Formats: sequence, C-alpha cells, structure tokens
Amino acid sequence: MHKQLNSLIISGAVVLSAFLISAGMREAFSRTRSGIDVKGYAEKTIDSDVIKWKFRAVGQGKTLAQAHHQLQEYADAIRQHLNDQGILSNATWESPLYTSSEKKYITIKDMDKETRQTAVEKYEARKEFTVTSTEIDKIEKASKSIDDLVGKNINLRTLTIEYFANTLNAAKSELLSLATRNAYERAQTLANASHSKIKGILKARQGVFQITPEYSTESSDNGYFDTSSRRKTVKAIAAITFDIGE
Repeated sequence: MHKQLNSLIISGAVVLSAFLISAGMREAFSRTRSGIDVKGYAEKTIDSDVIKWKFRAVGQGKTLAQAHHQLQEYADAIRQHLNDQGILSNATWESPLYTSSEKKYITIKDMDKETRQTAVEKYEARKEFTVTSTEIDKIEKASKSIDDLVGKNINLRTLTIEYFANTLNAAKSELLSLATRNAYERAQTLANASHSKIKGILKARQGVFQITPEYSTESSDNGYFDTSSRRKTVKAIAAITFDIGE
C-alpha cells in the first residue's frame, strides 16, 4: 500500500514538474512574441495651387438651328468675357456640342372657344466650359463676375469649382512618417508604464487619408478627398504592432 502511494506521489511530481517547465517555456515564448497595437496620428494644413471652374451655357429655340445659333452667340460673349478677365484661351477647354429636344402638349382654345391640345417642341443646345489655372484669385473673381453675363440674358450657370494641391503627395509622405513617430511615442509610453522596452516593429499598416476642408470633422472609412475648399487639412493614420520585451 505504501509503495503504491509513493509511486503515485512520484508520478504526480513528475507530471507537475513537466507542466511547470512547459508553462514556463510557453510564457517565455509569449513574452518574446508579445506586442502592443498602437495607432499614430498626424495632420497638416495645405493650400491648393490649382483651380478648376466648370460652367455650362444653354441655347434654346423652336428649331435646332435656332438653339444652335443662340448658343454660338452665348459662347462668343463668354469667350470675350473671359478674355476681358485676363484668362487665356489655352486655359479653357470647351466640350463638344450637346443637343436635346422636348415635346410639350399645351391646351388652347380655338375661335369657337373649344379647347384642344397641340404639341410644342423645344430644342436645346448645350456646351460646357472648363477653366483650369494656377491663378486662383483671378479665376475666383471671374466665376463671380458671370452675373454680368446673366444680366445680359445669357443662359449659363456654374457647375463646379474645384481646388487641387500639387503638394499633396509630398504631404502624404511627410504625414506617414509623423504618424509612425506618433505611434512609437504612444507605444513607448505604454511600455514604460509596464517596465518594458520597444524592441522593434512586428507589423505596420497604413490607414486611409482624410483630406477635408480646414477645421472639418468629416471622415469616411474609405478615405475622404475634398475638392471644394481652397485650404485643406490632410490627416494620416499608421496602425503599428510593436514588439516589446523586458
């Protein structure tokens, strides 16, 4: 009986020792492969250096020829206006001519005071103009001055005014570096609090860029690219897993 009990104790000790050794190895392995997931942030405000102004003129008439003729008169007046504003012709792109027709039925009374419907067809001829320039102030002023043309019964309206920055790619590279540095500083703070050290990077992932109007809080999971504002804020995120140890 005593021999059996001793055998069980010895067997149990061997198993327990093996478990403790195994657990210690697992803990050591976990510690060497452990990491801290941190996100770093950086942002910078940049100024646009290119403007793109797009507007449309529409001529109308009872026939296609009338609509086209009216549009030609509008286009000539627009070109002259742009020239007066100091905008060179090579900065302006004109689209091909687009035409359409619309048939409407109106109710009229004949001489016997009987009502009847008759078809009236209206034709339209449209052309879009796009002005692209680095002279942003000049184009902004010209876009506001088209009220003068509207006042002369010229049928046109602004479609979009967009702003772009040639410095954007350089800003992105700079911000990725700053976001990575910010992530490291955050990880260092966490590591110091746990008496650990940053040993290296296990994994790094670039987040999407958020390019928004200045002071805007807009964002999108797929990234945000604003073209409506002259001054923009570029925001970058770097998600990094740092290797830590004692």
